[in-house]
Formats: sequence, structure tokens, C-alpha cells
Amino acid sequence: MDTTGQSEILGMLREKFRIDTSGYRPAFLSRRLDKRLAETACGDYSEYIQLLRSDGGAELKELLHSLSVPVSMFFRDPLLFDLLAEQVLPDIVECNRQGQQSRLRIWSAACAAGQESASLAILVAELRHPQIEQIYTTLFGTDIDATLIARAREGRYTARDLEHVTLGRLRRWFVEREGLYVLHPEIRQRVRYVRHDLLDERQHLPPDVLFSQFDMLACRNLLMYYGASAQETIFNKLDAALKAGGYLLLGRSEYTPEAFRANYSLVLPRTGLYRKRSHRV
Repeated sequence: MDTTGQSEILGMLREKFRIDTSGYRPAFLSRRLDKRLAETACGDYSEYIQLLRSDGGAELKELLHSLSVPVSMFFRDPLLFDLLAEQVLPDIVECNRQGQQSRLRIWSAACAAGQESASLAILVAELRHPQIEQIYTTLFGTDIDATLIARAREGRYTARDLEHVTLGRLRRWFVEREGLYVLHPEIRQRVRYVRHDLLDERQHLPPDVLFSQFDMLACRNLLMYYGASAQETIFNKLDAALKAGGYLLLGRSEYTPEAFRANYSLVLPRTGLYRKRSHRV
């Protein structure tokens, strides 16, 4: 492995986008860089660096995009979303009502192009509860990649993105235009999208977020790409933002870091759905 060339490339990313890549697993970085070399027909890191310096920043943006892990779909893991719709969201609303709280706050971190955050917004729009009209709902979607955030705001998706969307939801919440599926304005307007770097310790919350105390926080299939130290940095931020008794969505193969494990209980095996304990252990 050409560690010198790799370090120079990552330094260019850091200088251009203020991105700290030190927390990524080395094997993940090598795979992504090798993929960019293959797609740009560069024979080695030296040739790739020349490309990065000469194309006006276009390939550097592509490299950043490849590191943001934008693999997402609407209602990915349908059984999990059924659980959220039938039990978790109604439980949050009822608990908040009993506590004299009229808010429902959800944050989808590392939201890619908005597939997951829009899925959650659809669940909220479909929620049936006697007091739902009196509940003020706030949903935030964040990602490190500004290009993906722009796509999320547009709300235009491919048929593959909608693979797990039921026919009823497809008809109700999407309109097909020029081979793409456009998300209904009601759902787009429910989510506020902002760029946010989970590893930036200067920002404890995303821009525009005035306070924490989220009822639900989704950060699925991201932690697996980072080493232990970076995982703890990210989870510190997530833990501080999630209120006691709130729900946390991780990937099915992800776990809470060791330092936080005693304060979270797994709601259902193989779902990645955790609940933060009301009192720290």
C-alpha cells in the first residue's frame, strides 16, 4: 500500500472540505480509493493525485461522495418500519402526551439523499392518534455530503430507492416524472435538511437545531465504517442529543459502544432498535 500517496490524497480532502478521515477504518479507505482509481483509469496514487490537482476539484468531490457511504433505500428493513409505525411512534406520542409535552422530535443522522428521513416522515404523516393534530413535529436530516443534502431537498428518487415502498404508499406519496419518482411536497416539507459532520467536535448539534432532547434518533449502518475512537466520538454526540427513554436506530449488525452499553436496552433482536434507559446505570 502506498501510504504516502494515500496520506496526501486524504490531506487534500481535509484541506478542501475540512473533513477528518482519521476515524475511518483503514481497510474501508483503501477500498474506496482503489475504486476511484479504477473508475478514473489511474494506474497508481501518483497518477490519481495529478488528476485531483488538474480537474478543478471535480474528482475530489467524487471521492468525498464515495466516502459518505450513501447506501440507503426507503423503508429499508420493512419489519423494523412496521414496528416503528405500530408500536414505537404511538408510544412516543402517548408518553409525551402524559408528560404534557406537545412535541415529537426526530433526527436522521447520515441520512444520505433523504430516503430514511423521508420514510420516517411518511410514518409520522400516517400516524393515527387522538391528539396527533396537537403534536408539533420536527424532523431533521443531516449528512456530511452537501451533494446528497441537495438531492434530499429535491426529493427525486429512482425505482431502486423505492423497492420496499408499498403500492399504496407509492400512489399516495410519489408522482412519477421522467423516469424518476418525486416525493409529495407534504413529506418534503416535514424534514429540514442540513449538512453536518458527526466527527466535528465543535458542533454538538446540527445547524438550525436549537436544543437536543430528541425522541428518536436514526444513525444506521454508519458506525461500522469507523474505528473505536471515532465511534465513541460519534456516539457521544448521539447520546447527548437523545432524551432519556428515547429510541435509537442503528444498523442490524451495529451495537452501542462499550462505554454506553449499560444505558441502552435492545428493543428487539436483529433490528438495531435500542431504547435509552430513563436513568443511567
